[in-house]
Amino acid sequence: MKTYRVIVLFLIVAAMKSAAADRPNILFIFTDDLNYKTLSCYPESPDLGKYPSHR
Repeated sequence: MKTYRVIVLFLIVAAMKSAAADRPNILFIFTDDLNYKTLSCYPESPDLGKYPSHR
């Protein structure tokens, strides 16, 4: 009976470990006062352009 419990516990931990590894990394950024000139695709936004380069 003890061996059965160890095997079941191992399977549960293995399933939890694999489920945690499959979760995607998603980052939501909410801003206030964002307009079309604020994005880094426009040349006059040096502050927002710095953030992606700091990986």
